[in-house]
Amino acid sequence: IDSVINFIFSAEHLHFILFDSPDNFADSLLLNLSNYTIFIRVSFILVCIAGGLLVNRYVKKLKKTESDLYLREASINATITGIMIADSEGIIQWCNPAILTMTGYTKNEIIGQYIGILKSDAHDETLHKTLWQTIKSGQVWQGEIVTRRKDGSTYYEEQTITPIFDEN
Repeated sequence: IDSVINFIFSAEHLHFILFDSPDNFADSLLLNLSNYTIFIRVSFILVCIAGGLLVNRYVKKLKKTESDLYLREASINATITGIMIADSEGIIQWCNPAILTMTGYTKNEIIGQYIGILKSDAHDETLHKTLWQTIKSGQVWQGEIVTRRKDGSTYYEEQTITPIFDEN
């Protein structure tokens, strides 16, 4: 065991394990060791000794992911194009500030509402039926539609509705 630990904790191997190894390091270490019990002991010692460095590596990746998400959200919130997310039942889950400006609703008033809150009487049911059939089939719907604001006034807008499906 001592020779295995000395091998793993030599400077060049420790650097490889902490900074250059693939995420499946455990698998590659296991291939180099013939006894599974030794692997368990070595990995435990490695976590105890180098845990701080491994956590630091994970935290750096997490901060990068957070930064990327913040940038994307800031970009979507800054655009003058209205962006809204509704679930498969048409319940509004999220919208950017441009939607609020266009419709006159506050975020608290619109989130959780059925998308029909924006529906005007300018179109017959055929348009809405076709729209829903299109997006439920996984296709993108594009067209001009008349939308109703909170104050009851209407406006024309070009819409692109893109369905996004999860694994269910």
